[in-house]
Parts: sequence; C-alpha cells; structure tokens
Amino acid sequence: MKKALILMFLIIPLTACGDLAPNDATITGPADNTDTLPRNTSETSVIYRSLNFIAKGQSGEVLSDVEMEFFRGGVDATVSLADPDGNTITAPSMKIKTDERGIGSIGFVIRVPGCVTTADIQVSGSIFATVGSVSHLWKASLTRTCATT
Repeated sequence: MKKALILMFLIIPLTACGDLAPNDATITGPADNTDTLPRNTSETSVIYRSLNFIAKGQSGEVLSDVEMEFFRGGVDATVSLADPDGNTITAPSMKIKTDERGIGSIGFVIRVPGCVTTADIQVSGSIFATVGSVSHLWKASLTRTCATT
C-alpha cells in the first residue's frame, strides 16, 4: 500500500505537467490599438474580437494545448474580457488552452461614455496574457472627440 501511494505521488504530478508551458516559452500578441471616436452623447461599446496571442517554445515551435491566462486591465465598469464572439465575461481573468497553432484567442470590450461637455474623453484598457512564466501586454486607447465645431 505504501509503495502504491508513493508511486501515485510521483506519477500524478508528472502527468499533470503535460499542459504547462516550458520556462523558455515566448508569447506574442497583437499590436496595441489607438482609436478616435466621433462626438456622440450616448455610451458606445467598442468590441475587439479575436485578439490572438501565440505561445511558442524557445526553438519557435508552437505550444499547443497549454494553458494561457488573460487578465483585464482598466476600470471595472469600463472594460471587460469577452469571448471571440464579443460576449462579455464578468470575471477579471480567464484561462483557456491554446489551439493546435499555439493560439489563445480572446475578445475585449471597452465602454466609452457619451459626451456631456466639450472636453474630449479618453478611455484605456489592457489585456495581460500569460503562459508559463512569460507574458505579453496588449493596450487599447480610445478618445471620444467631444468638441463642437
């Protein structure tokens, strides 16, 4: 019985390591985004669909079926993570497995308030993607032009 328990404690951790990224992994993501929105008195939701982050090993091989975690950055009432179809996720983070191409895909929603004065409104948010011990930061900055002409 003791031998069986010892073997279980040795084997189970080894089999659980199959979805972990190696320490020398890399992660790349989309370029940061900057947009200007026209004057509007209504709130607007800007949805970024299918932001692809790619996990690779040191030799450039894709890392499929590894866990990638995404964290949202910004004001809670303004930003949220979303699935690739644009459906918002209320949690501040989300874990997914990379596909056969090493891609983890996620969406992002930024809510931009409507104009109430002539001062422009700036809103920003970010996604912090991690795999193993590495990460990539994606940022979006939006400006609603409120000045009247």
